[in-house]
Amino acid sequence: MSFLFFIFLVYLFFLYLRPIELFAQWLAAYRPMMIIWLVAFGGSLFHVLKHKDAAATAKHYWLLFFLMFAVALSLLWQGRVSDAFSAIGDFSASVLLFFLISFNLRDMRRLRTACFVILLSLFLLAVAGVSAYHTGYMSEELVLQQRKDDWTIEAPKVRPPIPAEDKSGAFMWRVRGVGFLNDPNDFAQALIMAMPMLWWFVRKGAWIRNLIFVGLPGALMGYCVTLTNSRGALLGIASLMFFGIRSKLGNFKTMMLMGGGALGAIVIGATGGREFSSKERSAEERIEAWYEGFQMLKSSPLFGVGYGGFTERYYLTAHNSFVLVGYMTCAWFLSRTYQPVLYCLLALCTAVWVCACRSPACANIEPLRAPLVWVKMTFAMVILSIAAVYFFIFMHHVGG
Repeated sequence: MSFLFFIFLVYLFFLYLRPIELFAQWLAAYRPMMIIWLVAFGGSLFHVLKHKDAAATAKHYWLLFFLMFAVALSLLWQGRVSDAFSAIGDFSASVLLFFLISFNLRDMRRLRTACFVILLSLFLLAVAGVSAYHTGYMSEELVLQQRKDDWTIEAPKVRPPIPAEDKSGAFMWRVRGVGFLNDPNDFAQALIMAMPMLWWFVRKGAWIRNLIFVGLPGALMGYCVTLTNSRGALLGIASLMFFGIRSKLGNFKTMMLMGGGALGAIVIGATGGREFSSKERSAEERIEAWYEGFQMLKSSPLFGVGYGGFTERYYLTAHNSFVLVGYMTCAWFLSRTYQPVLYCLLALCTAVWVCACRSPACANIEPLRAPLVWVKMTFAMVILSIAAVYFFIFMHHVGG
């Protein structure tokens, strides 16, 4: 392992676990993360420029460039020049993370190692979160105390020291991470992103090893997801189960298993008592925010209302990344279009594709023979996603 790749792994580990924020906040003034990033990025960029070797193609980098250009243009169109430069600065952190990952994951060995580091950091953070919930240690940092809507319940005047032992019924306790995973929904989404990486450690016939290194970590991370009380995360787990086991069990058995899992989640209170209903207050507010997003799209269909402009025109964020651009199952209920987790995942997926194309088995395959295929699929998904969001809004208003 080269020194620069080791530094990159250290940065990746710190990016998710955030040990400085948790245990050594006094170090933050010295900007250790910035120093590690500069060393990793500078060395990686020099290697790429010298050897022309990266886990992404020029097409991927140009797409990111045009996305950043669109972010700036959405504000320049409104004459907000200074805001455009600020938006580029904000978004560049996620874009540069994509670059850093693609510069380093040039073969499958490196890719596996990076995935292991991400998995390990999130597993340790999940262990810390579960521990904080049940013991109270670092609970103020790792467990969000959220007041329930029922104000007839009298709440304790002092924060209960151990969230798991709070019997007042006034609060919903939600495990979270730190840094950009400070929101329980973001933390749950990152855990769900990492959990499929456990399958890389499955060995056929070694059931004891699989139980220790795959089953137990997966169970703990899954339990941590339930402690986030994120409804979108439960749907994300359902989608993982569906696509992961459908080929083995078939559609009917898979749907039955998912139905049983959903019932179990409701019984154990995995949603913190919140309903999966468009009439529940939080869900209703999100659908109304989607509606407002459609009105903004109608008013400015080409350039939109500008990067970050949604909350300037509506008191809530859209809580749907597609209303701001597009995302995945968990992100359907979140506004995370420009956050690092998405671009880390995109970089990993791109690296998988590039490394696979370099393998001997793909020597005679021309993956870019039809470069417009992905463009057609993208536009098709855009139309379907808009239709799906509009359907939710329509059904909510008709039902109301």
